[in-house]
Amino acid sequence: MRVSTHPEKIDRFIINQILGRGAQAVVYLASDPDLGRKVAIKALQLHNGQRKQENVDQLLTEARTVRRLQHNNIVTIFDIGVVDHNPFLVLEYIEDQSLQKLIKTRLKFEKVIRIMRDVLNGVSAAYEQDIIHYDTKPANILIGGDGHPKVADFGLAQLTGAKRADEEALYGTPRYMAPEYIETRQHKTVSEVFSRGLVFY
Repeated sequence: MRVSTHPEKIDRFIINQILGRGAQAVVYLASDPDLGRKVAIKALQLHNGQRKQENVDQLLTEARTVRRLQHNNIVTIFDIGVVDHNPFLVLEYIEDQSLQKLIKTRLKFEKVIRIMRDVLNGVSAAYEQDIIHYDTKPANILIGGDGHPKVADFGLAQLTGAKRADEEALYGTPRYMAPEYIETRQHKTVSEVFSRGLVFY
């Protein structure tokens, strides 16, 4: 049986456990000893071919832009850094559950409308800063104890007009990608409308 291990620390943050693992990142629950609070650490794991300094610099530039987003329906990015040439984000920790888990229960239509309204408010605030999320899906919508959703995981976010290091690659979750994005690799605002329509459905 494979045992999941994790580092004891990332920068000053004490790692408590793994919250999730994806193709490009691991998310940890951590403690901030300076401020005495729980945080989520998203450690991006770049493959050797992606570790060129310009790629890391681009990720950090976009992360700094996303960090300026302050909205009630967006998970806050507290800090960013680099460990062993891999960037990491320090995020607000939302303790309750994701929409992915919540939709397995029977939701009243009124609650569905409230959730989608708040999600759209959050992503609209990002659009106003020329930021595209790229990976809207139920797993990236966190529902706090107060019942209000927050859009999470701006790790794939891209500034409008910016170019990816690999323009032929697909970014996001295939199940929620618009057909025209899969065909052309060109991400447009209408592609995000498609993704959110699927989430609403």
